[in-house]
Amino acid sequence: MSNEPSISRSHPAQRLFGALLMAVGGLIAGLCGLCTGTIGLVALFESLLSALNGTGNLILAAMIVFITGVLPTAIGVVLFLTGRKLWNPAAPPLFKRRARPQG
Repeated sequence: MSNEPSISRSHPAQRLFGALLMAVGGLIAGLCGLCTGTIGLVALFESLLSALNGTGNLILAAMIVFITGVLPTAIGVVLFLTGRKLWNPAAPPLFKRRARPQG
């Protein structure tokens, strides 16, 4: 036996679609995350300074950053994780649910 991770023998079209979803989801998450991290933080900082002067609206700026940056990043992560599951159904889950204590 080798120490390589086991790749299931799923349908080749399913593996191709999973790989495409991983590529697209990774690009969406990476690019939106970088853009939100740079431009969004600068916009929030500028609106925070404006709000402290009494001329800006910090909540509106935070909502715009959330809608234009955080939501697409989350969608990209979901696409990547879905593609990973399609590409290799036998892969262990990234997040394990903890058993709730009885009582």
